[in-house]
Amino acid sequence: MTAHINIREVSKTYPPAKRGGSAVEAVRSVSVDVAKGEILGVVGYSGAGKSTLVRLINALEPVSSGSIEIDGVDITSLKSRQQREMRRGIGMIFQRFNLLRSRTVAGNVSYAL
Repeated sequence: MTAHINIREVSKTYPPAKRGGSAVEAVRSVSVDVAKGEILGVVGYSGAGKSTLVRLINALEPVSSGSIEIDGVDITSLKSRQQREMRRGIGMIFQRFNLLRSRTVAGNVSYAL
């Protein structure tokens, strides 16, 4: 099953770790559309917010602002149980995922799905 993903002005800011510290803006105003059947890779330097963005798309982290729609459903407004059900249809490979040597690139991606 493939889905259309619509990300609009998504941001994630973490509060200061300690009193007097600064908030951390992990993701700032990201907008992207992923068409049905399209495969998207998120790449960038260490600390750029890649993992945070993936966690926002999968609703493992709440967005600070913006919206994420999957097939027209705003997942940022779903209750926890609905988010868990929605996650069953989403596959993702984390940054430290060990690839299987016996599979091609497409085979490794499809294995996670």
